[in-house]
Amino acid sequence: MLLKKSQLYIFSLIPFVVGVYQIFNDNFLSVYEWDSTTLGFIDDKAFGIFQILLAFVILMSAVTKNIGLQTTGLVVLGGTLFSIAFVYFRRLFDGDPNITWILAIAIFGWVMLSIAHKENENERPTDE
Repeated sequence: MLLKKSQLYIFSLIPFVVGVYQIFNDNFLSVYEWDSTTLGFIDDKAFGIFQILLAFVILMSAVTKNIGLQTTGLVVLGGTLFSIAFVYFRRLFDGDPNITWILAIAIFGWVMLSIAHKENENERPTDE
């Protein structure tokens, strides 16, 4: 296993909750007059469905103990979290202060450091 199952369960819960929110609150950034030319897909239902599918991929990687699936799912999760962080950080400069971008970057860092820590742990020599 690349990560502990408990971490993977948490990492699968994050995109699931975000995806459900996006499905029921389509175009929630348009309320704030968001310029959708940069990353306008972030608040669409399709991105919400993608997030839910990503949650199931990460969850299945925990159940099946498939390291390749875990790595792929977590890297994609990191990319989506970074995109969300970028959008909310950009909104800060449009006059809509919020802390969502800080939380997204913190979770992104948690995901990436978890992968790096576990990979370094797997490279340690054994006493065999």
